[in-house]
Amino acid sequence: MTSITFPLHPALMYRKRSIRREVREALTRYQFPSEVFKQVEDILVRQIRISRLINRHVPATRFKNTQDVLDRFDAERFVWPKGRGRKNEDLKRAHLMSTLFRVWVIGFGEEPKINNRGFARTPFVQFAHLILRHEGIGKLEMHLEGYQSYRKRALQGVSVTAA
Repeated sequence: MTSITFPLHPALMYRKRSIRREVREALTRYQFPSEVFKQVEDILVRQIRISRLINRHVPATRFKNTQDVLDRFDAERFVWPKGRGRKNEDLKRAHLMSTLFRVWVIGFGEEPKINNRGFARTPFVQFAHLILRHEGIGKLEMHLEGYQSYRKRALQGVSVTAA
């Protein structure tokens, strides 16, 4: 008798390492307060899982440096042309960075500080590097500075630590 095996759903096919264990180690290393530890851990684990799903299900039309895909649609073969280059990961980065900023504010009650490029890393940048390197996000300081300037423009006149 032969056994039938079914492939796992993409949402269940995470990397072999435990996300929750890695997040716990990062939070412990940076001494997050014990009263918000579980809440912060749940937020980070949930967001990492969502970002991995976002990365898997990016439509084939969202590629950098491509022209209008609808103009190049082959109606006879009913196939979308392949995009060139890497998938656009701006959405994934924005979600993860906003979560990291939120977690830092929840944990320490202050807005995170980002160092200037080339200087010693602040504790927040070290914490963000620890989390983001597992998700394949490089050029950390450049992306954090870009997100921080976007966040500052979006939150003009709004208190970040207000509940």
